[in-house]
Amino acid sequence: MSLELQNLFHAYAISEQKLTAILTYLDYADVVELDQALEQALQQRPQHASKLYLLQQSQQNPSISYAVAPLLSSVLDYPSHYLAQAEDWLIDFYQHYFRIDALASAKAQSLTDMQLCLDLVENDLNSMEFYLASLLQALLDPQTKRMVTLGSTQLISELKQQLMVYYGVEILEIYQPFSRIELTELDMKKLFWKRKDGHLAQVSQSIAYDNSRMVAQLCQLSRTDAERFIEDLMYGEHVFEKVSVLGEFSDTIYKHECEKMHKLIA
Repeated sequence: MSLELQNLFHAYAISEQKLTAILTYLDYADVVELDQALEQALQQRPQHASKLYLLQQSQQNPSISYAVAPLLSSVLDYPSHYLAQAEDWLIDFYQHYFRIDALASAKAQSLTDMQLCLDLVENDLNSMEFYLASLLQALLDPQTKRMVTLGSTQLISELKQQLMVYYGVEILEIYQPFSRIELTELDMKKLFWKRKDGHLAQVSQSIAYDNSRMVAQLCQLSRTDAERFIEDLMYGEHVFEKVSVLGEFSDTIYKHECEKMHKLIA
């Protein structure tokens, strides 16, 4: 086992039981097999195109600012893989705009065609186990050049540096809590429209403030400039168009799957 992997498990006091749960989620028989796969991804990484992973940690105080983050990174032309546990607040938000189940069944196609994969995972891992499992899942992908962790858990600075240097990835951490935002069904419908009432203007401002840390680091901007940039996106057509196209894309996948099922039954 690599020293970096040993240090990761040691830093978070991963017991045999927790390790088994993580390995089961990642579909590896043991640590040796996992370590070999990580080494293989490391060797292949320089030859692959770049992909951005956004790792969403479970939230005590959920915020739609987290859910908007992968929409923003995708609009900014980063092929983005958003990895999160299938919590109710995330599903409730996304299902206003597209078919989550359809996107889940076509992850690779969604990433290729839409530059966005929304990977909402059903599992029995606790929040810490999923945090480590999702970190490893990103490292196992040879396309990963950058990852952003969204949530309160931080990597120990020495360990973070070791992982970045050894595995050849950049890890950005956004650990300040995001704004808690309450939206009605009608607000959800109008959130990405150009014209906004006073409440939605305030919501857009909060989303821009929350996500400015991420965009500032991704785009090499000051946080103030990043915040203004995101507000412009929220009032422009960019995010609205992304959401609309994703909706059409997921409908097409859903209809195609229904046709396939109908042919099998007939």
